[in-house]
Formats: sequence, C-alpha cells, structure tokens
Amino acid sequence: MGIVDGKVAYEHIHWDQASLLVQVGLLDPATLPVVGAEQASKLRDPRLPSNELIRRAERQRIIVGNSSS
Repeated sequence: MGIVDGKVAYEHIHWDQASLLVQVGLLDPATLPVVGAEQASKLRDPRLPSNELIRRAERQRIIVGNSSS
C-alpha cells in the first residue's frame, strides 16, 4: 500500500488461490504447501508462528520415509 499526502494512493493485493481452496475444504493442506485457517489466525494474532509449512513438510517426509521401509 502506498500513501501520498496522507491518503491511500495504491494497494497491491495478493491472494493465494490454493489457500482459499483449503479454507473452503476443497483441497487437503496435508498434501500441498498451502495454509488454510491458520493464515487468518496469524493476522488476528501476530505472535503465532509465521511459517509452519517447512516443519509440516519435514514431518511428512519422515512419515513417508518410515512407511516405505
């Protein structure tokens, strides 16, 4: 967002379609690097962790690795 003379001059909005589909229940977040409701929760509470995707991917890698043994 840009402010010029105390007024909003422009705004760039980015949204992730996959995250939206997770939020409405059409995609399984366990199989994709996307977030659902936790994205909105983070906006309400900035103390929440910013990115759990890396930890979730690591847990999934371990589970998949153990099941192939």
